[in-house]
Amino acid sequence: MATGMDETGRAEKAAVVTGDRMQIARRLCVYIIGLFIMAAGVAISINSGLGVSPINSLPYVLHYVTGMRLFVTVTAAFGFYVLLQLVLLRRNFKLKFLLELVFSTLFGFFVDFLATCLSPLTLPTYAGKLAMLAMAVFIVPLGLYLYLAPDIVPLPMEGLTIVLADKLHWPFSRMKILVDVASVAIGIALCFIFKGGQLAGIREGTIVLALTVGPVTGLYKKLLDKQVQPFCFGARGPEHKEPQPPDPKEHPDGAAPLPAQE
Repeated sequence: MATGMDETGRAEKAAVVTGDRMQIARRLCVYIIGLFIMAAGVAISINSGLGVSPINSLPYVLHYVTGMRLFVTVTAAFGFYVLLQLVLLRRNFKLKFLLELVFSTLFGFFVDFLATCLSPLTLPTYAGKLAMLAMAVFIVPLGLYLYLAPDIVPLPMEGLTIVLADKLHWPFSRMKILVDVASVAIGIALCFIFKGGQLAGIREGTIVLALTVGPVTGLYKKLLDKQVQPFCFGARGPEHKEPQPPDPKEHPDGAAPLPAQE
């Protein structure tokens, strides 16, 4: 009798482990698809020539100034953000934060690959460029929503923003605005120093994306949460996961904060 109960217990544990693994696999799948879609939107905004979003402005300016591939400059800029987190957190820095660098490297590869693949589809007129920017306005938030929904790890710029907000006791949304402005300002300064003031990647599209990504991400959240959350976290839905993805209304850029630092 006891043997039968032990076997039943082991079977139940095995089922739980298998279910957990499947949940992780589903979350990771949605996360990577989100990164890919967001990278496609970034690539379209790059090819439009009307500017990229603030989070990508510094990597693109580095690409423009140094001539290195986007994959390299995205990885380098995001790696610098991870290094700043290490400096700020010191002993509180956790190894899992290095996942930010792993996934940002993948994101950089996606952006580089897609910018090259989609370049033949660039529309030459200004009206065509505006149409491409409009596409990016809807594609970037879709990828952003899908990458945030599984609640795995933010990209390094958001991770740095979370750490700074925690250290300075500022609201995340306020700190995010400051970090975005600083990123764009550094990009502009580099253009003036190395390219005589000829800007690259920072134009009217940068402002448009900064103003629209958050609200459009919120729209996708309303439309897709009922399908995406149960897929990521099981049939019982998001109330059984932890922590919850943030409401983009609270974070204008749609970026997700990490749990509070221990």
